[in-house]
Amino acid sequence: ERVFYDNAVTSGIEVEAGQITEVDIDLFSLVNVPDTKSQILIPESYSLSNYPNPFNPKTTIQYELPQKSLISLKIYDVSGRLVKILIEGEKKAGIHTVLWDGKNEYNQDMTSGIYFCRLESTIFSGETKQMVLLR
Repeated sequence: ERVFYDNAVTSGIEVEAGQITEVDIDLFSLVNVPDTKSQILIPESYSLSNYPNPFNPKTTIQYELPQKSLISLKIYDVSGRLVKILIEGEKKAGIHTVLWDGKNEYNQDMTSGIYFCRLESTIFSGETKQMVLLR
């Protein structure tokens, strides 16, 4: 796990998480970078989002699971036809991301339009988000 800092004063400084480090460059200091591996964030509820939206040619879909769950994450077109299955299986609790490249199950580019991402689980009723693909 690495933490990156990049601005006009500190361009290119890279610090290993968990190190106690002190850097002082023109009033910039960095002290005690926490070990993020020991700080696992568990969400309190299920959620689903994507960014950017609208997107071209790809979007990152983020979903949060408060507990280990058997899930499916699928993309549908406006007619309700299944476009692509992104995930089917058991996932541990936490914050997860998956990339959708705007292609269907046959690796064909989908046309511009509205698509729906659906997160379903055996534990909760499900959530759907609208996404806009602009070619």
